[in-house]
Formats: sequence, C-alpha cells, structure tokens
Amino acid sequence: MNARRQQDIPFSYRRRLGLVWAGVMAAGAALWAGVAVAQEAEGQAPPLQVTEWVYGEPVQPADGRGEKIYVIEFWATDSPQCLAAVPAFAEVQKKFADQGVICVALADGTPEAVRDFLSVGEEKPPYHVGCDDAGKTRRAYFDAVGVQGLPHAFIIHRAGGIAWHGHPLDDMEAALTQVVAGEYKPEKTVRPIAKPKSARPEVTTEELARRFEEAVEAEEWEQALTHLDTLMEREPEERQYIMVKLYLLVSRLGDMERATKWGLSVVEAHRDDVEFLNEFAWRLLITEDYAARCMELAYKAAVAAYEAGGKERADVTDTMARALYQIGRVDEAIELQEKAVGMAEEEGAEEPVVEQMRGTLRYYRDCAGVRREAEPLR
Repeated sequence: MNARRQQDIPFSYRRRLGLVWAGVMAAGAALWAGVAVAQEAEGQAPPLQVTEWVYGEPVQPADGRGEKIYVIEFWATDSPQCLAAVPAFAEVQKKFADQGVICVALADGTPEAVRDFLSVGEEKPPYHVGCDDAGKTRRAYFDAVGVQGLPHAFIIHRAGGIAWHGHPLDDMEAALTQVVAGEYKPEKTVRPIAKPKSARPEVTTEELARRFEEAVEAEEWEQALTHLDTLMEREPEERQYIMVKLYLLVSRLGDMERATKWGLSVVEAHRDDVEFLNEFAWRLLITEDYAARCMELAYKAAVAAYEAGGKERADVTDTMARALYQIGRVDEAIELQEKAVGMAEEEGAEEPVVEQMRGTLRYYRDCAGVRREAEPLR
C-alpha cells in the first residue's frame, strides 16, 4: 500500500514552474498577431500525419501540387478561441471551393472529441477534418516558422510551399484571395518572416518554460496555457503539468466547462493507470478550490481508479469512499471506508495511516447520524 498523508499529497513541481506558481494571481487574456512567411520555391510544406479522417476523404498537399491551394488550420478541442474560428473556416471553404482551394482542419484528440467539439449534428462540415497523430503535424508546421499558439492557419500555395500563416481570423481571407489570384506578396501582409525553419533554431524546452513564466507574471493566462500545452507535448512524462493546467483553468480563468471537459479527457487517456488516477482524484478531493468546483471530475477519476484494479487496494478504496461522501452518498462511503480500514490493517500499513482512515470512518458515521436526526425536520 502507498502510505500517504490524509490531508496532503505533494506534487513535485519543477523549480522553474514552482517559482511561477506562487506568482499566479488574477485573470487576463493573451492576444497575438498573425505572421506571414515567404519560402523558397523548392521548400515544401510538411505532410499531414493523421490517425483518422473524421470528415471528408484523406488529403495531402503534395497530391495537389501545381493545381490546388490548401488551407491547413490547427485547433485544440478544449479551446474557446479555436471554437470561435470554426464558422469562419466553413465560410472560407464555401467561398473558395470553386477556385481550387481545399480546407483542412486538424486537431489533437479522439474522433469523438473532435465531433463533440464541432457539434455539427447531421450536417457535415464542408472541409476535411482529421485527428493529428499526437500533434506531429502541428509541431512540423509550427517548427517550420517558429510559432506557438492555437488556433493557427497555414496557406499552402500551388507550388507546395507555405505562402502565409497566422491567426485564422486575422487577414487570412485577404491573403488567400491574393494567393488564389497569384498576386500574393508577403511583404504586404502582417509582420513577414524572411527565413524558413532551416535558418531558425528550434525553441528549446527551457525557452518555452521561460515564456510560460513571463506569461504568468503578466497574467496572460491563455498565452500561459499555450506554452504549457507545448511543454506537455515535449515532456509527456512530466505529469505535474496536468495539475498546473487544471489550476490555471479553474482558479485563474474560472472556466469550469473547459476544465471539466479537459480533465475528463485526462482521465480517459489514463484509463488503465491506477496509480495516476488515484493520485489525480485524491488531489481534487482534498484541495478546497477543486473539491467544490470539480466534483464531477473528481468522482469520475476515483471511479476510474477503482474500476481499473484498485478495488483490492486500501488507498484507492479510501479515495473512492471520499468521492462518494462528497457527492452525498454517505452510507456507501461508510461501507467502502470500513473496507479500506480492514484492507489497510491486513496489508500491514503504518499505524498512523490506519488511524487516519479510522478517523475518517468515524467522521462519516457522525455525519450519517446527524443526517438521520435531521430527517424529521425536513
């Protein structure tokens, strides 16, 4: 059994994020401008690495070289900014469809998450939609021009290179009109970048961490989340980032719908990892700000841990009992807490840990007694 303190389970944040953590204070917003890039004629846009095409047939920019123009847009399914760009993207495809323009939207996540994000119902979107393979396509495109942030769009000219890139709601349609007419000149668009990736060093992880810190200090929470998402992609093994992101969504942005949706995707992604799910649920259950605001997420994480093989573990059962108690199912919580105490004793857990569990059981029983006494007053 994993011995743990009843009131605190530390998450060993790296120092670079730990120093920032104390300075995260009030909500704000990050705005950033689009950019344009001129590539050498022989420079080709990266291929699309897609695990599944959710809507439309598979496409590759290389297949339409010499004839077609492609607009590649990258989204995150938990981003309100990306959702806001969806209607305009559909209009762009409809407007330019007969001019050889093919629009493609790529997003991380499962096909179900992408469908839920688009919420198109019976009507399919007029553009192609695919699931990016672990963000590989996005990283290839972003690294090619040295940018971060979602949503982000790229226009691929007929020769197969990147003609323009930037925020899809920032002059993209104007740039596309010029590309279609063969009149596009990067110097007339927003902040041109003169050199492709071959002349640009890749942004290091330490540099991303520094940008994250700066965004937090400036209270630019959305920008901080963008950098944090990139750090999570670079270092998926660093699970402390998960709690940092949840903290920003819940405590700084107050976006509970987004926090819950993303948190549930985390639970689903770790469906078979009892250890992670148990610690994740416990952290949500014992942290005051989360306990009241993330009840659904905490409960589902606890259930996932319990069903993934934790039924015979005292600590996981203890967590499940706490989750049941917090949603008002006190009698069931008492039953499971009794089981947790018995298993802890059988496992030979340290006496302070067992005594803490016993104390929790007494508390649940006292609460149940108070509820029964209060029944006639209702």
